[in-house]
Parts: sequence; C-alpha cells; structure tokens
Amino acid sequence: MDVDLESPDHTTLSRRSRSLNVHLHRVAGDNAIHLIVDSTGLSIVGEGEWAAAKYGGRGRRSWKKLHLGVDRSGAIIAEVLTNGNADDARTALDLVDKVEGDVVSFTADAAYDTIAIYQAAAERGAKVIVPPRKTATRSTRPSARDRTVSRLMEVGRRQWKNESGYH
Repeated sequence: MDVDLESPDHTTLSRRSRSLNVHLHRVAGDNAIHLIVDSTGLSIVGEGEWAAAKYGGRGRRSWKKLHLGVDRSGAIIAEVLTNGNADDARTALDLVDKVEGDVVSFTADAAYDTIAIYQAAAERGAKVIVPPRKTATRSTRPSARDRTVSRLMEVGRRQWKNESGYH
C-alpha cells in the first residue's frame, strides 16, 4: 500500500489498554451454534517478577484463566477472564448464558463433566458431548449423563469419541 503511517510503541499501547473496554459482538448467522468450550492459563508477569529475573531473588507470579466459547468455525462467541483458581465447569455456565441464539451442542473436555453442565445444556436444547471422567459412575436417576457413562462403558472411550463426534 506504500502508506506512511505512524503507529504507537508497545509502552503507549500498554498504557492505553488499561482503559480500553472491548466487547465482542457475534456476527449474525442463520446456523445454530455448536458451542466448544475450553480454558487456558495466563501467566501475569508483574514488576516484582521482572525485578527478580533481572536482579535475582523471588518474584510474585499470578495467574488468570481465559475461558472461551467458540463455534465450529472458530469464531469466539463468549469469553470470561477469571482468577487462576476458578472452576472451569462453573465458569462454563456463564459462557452458555452469554451465547445468543440456538445452541445445538456443547462440546468440552472431561473437566466439564458435571450435572450442572448437562442441565444448562438441556435448558438450551443442546446435546452434551463431554467425555465422562475416568472415575464416572451412573447415578440412581436416569439422565443424559448416565446414558453417556453407560455408552462409554459399553463401547470404550475411543469408540464413544468416534460415535459422539468428540474428535
């Protein structure tokens, strides 16, 4: 393009980002949402840790967790930033609430294998595709989670993943 434009340096961007409030808006589509949820840890390097690395000694490291809900196309449709010790499954309930429109399925890893997730998905009419924990057992009341646990015990984890579309 050969346009002579100036851009701010890292320090200016960092300073300005403190007051920046970004809201993600989902691009409207006619398809129902296949919600895929996961989280990742973010190491926050503060001044104390930087000084410790430079001059020796101990610094304080803190963590945040970024929880994301994406659709099958990879577009982020919901996000939550929490403290590092936040429970993934409880935070996912907030993500489900933030999603606008029809949710067809909820896919996540075994950290999200809770009755609350199954209930929240059922309220939205969504199928849950979450592998049960290795220690999962059936309850006394039949439920969608119990059917998942039963099927996994019947055919094995690998076959269940193929049948459910987990991978």
